[in-house]
Amino acid sequence: ARARGRSSVQFQVEWNMSKLHKEAALGRLDMDPSNPTDLEQMSEHVHLDMRYHVLQQTLLHVAALAGHEKVVTCLLAFAHSRPDLVDVNAKDGCGRTTVHALLGLVEFAVDKRQHERIAVLEKIVEMIATHPKTDLNVEGPNGSTGYIRGMASTVQSVQDLFKRLQFENEVMDKLKNCEPFDADIFAKMWNDTAPGSDKREALS
Repeated sequence: ARARGRSSVQFQVEWNMSKLHKEAALGRLDMDPSNPTDLEQMSEHVHLDMRYHVLQQTLLHVAALAGHEKVVTCLLAFAHSRPDLVDVNAKDGCGRTTVHALLGLVEFAVDKRQHERIAVLEKIVEMIATHPKTDLNVEGPNGSTGYIRGMASTVQSVQDLFKRLQFENEVMDKLKNCEPFDADIFAKMWNDTAPGSDKREALS
């Protein structure tokens, strides 16, 4: 069910969560950045305080930690076209980006042997970590970056993902500075990106 309408009632804080936070937590947030009504609603929400939440978490934090892939996809679409409305690098009240918070939850799920949950969270981690607006150099608690936190994961596939992303980031930095780089990594990066994508444009 879409959260619609302009009434300020929808932004009332109940149980220390705004209406849109509750929609995100329940997997019901369905908004499109190309829809003027959705854009207006999201803009109004941001104006009031996008982190109107007991833990100061963004909508992306809430949806991702609840394992709602479709809502995360929706919010990442906003982050791509309107980063002023959805900041993928925003921190919660504990100083964690969504990536930091997700990686912590993955470790909790590993400890509890929640295998299905781990699989869902892994996919969402990759969705957000590989988003073009995500900066994995942003530091979280204890000064650890997203790269450091990801490579310290006890889940091998998560470790591999963040190692790859760090290598790719190093290649991009060397390209920008006209420095020598690993041709094999560059070739793999090129082959793994879609023609016309932001990443392919950055490599060109």
